This record gives sequence, C-alpha cells and structure tokens, in this order.
Amino acid sequence: MLGRILASRAATAVSRVSSRKMSGHTPATWKTDLELAQVSRTTLNDLPIPAGSWQANYAKKQAKYNIQLALASVLMSCTLVVMYKSGVLYFHRHPNLKSLSIHPERL
Repeated sequence: MLGRILASRAATAVSRVSSRKMSGHTPATWKTDLELAQVSRTTLNDLPIPAGSWQANYAKKQAKYNIQLALASVLMSCTLVVMYKSGVLYFHRHPNLKSLSIHPERL
C-alpha cells in the first residue's frame, strides 16, 4: 500500500515538472522594462560622451581603409598574374575566325 502511494506521488511530481504552460502570457516573476531600468538605474547620462573632432577620426579611419584597399588590390592582381603565368587559369580564348582559311575539299 505504501509503495503504491509513493509511486503515485512520484508520477504526479514528474508530470508537474514536465508540464508546459502554453498560456502565452509572461510569467508573473518577470520584470517589465521600466522595473529593470529602475533596478539598474540606467539613464542617458550613462552613455559615453563623444570627445574630439569627428572629422579627424573619420579621416584617420578612411586613410586606414584606403591603405587596406590598395594593398588588397595589389595582392589580388599579383595573385592573378602568378596564377595565369603558372597555367592555373585558362581564359578560354577563341581563335580569330576571320583569319582562318577554309578549304571545302577537306570537309
């Protein structure tokens, strides 16, 4: 009798743990965005304040990007030339058809 009671209680405990709540509402324990902001005390004053000239920073970044672009272009063109000279690439050139002589007797 005691074994049957313990087995039924264990089965209900397992079913309670594995049951899914499909209500579509947020749980009551979740905090709203306002409550989270109040807890963490976040304000616009916590954002970083920009310092210095934006134009100088922009010019510095663009100079770095232009150097990277130039180096990548040179490296890519050197790679293509080496690949073409070593025979890795074949550009499927067709013969000049205007300069071919046609001999009907050979057909």
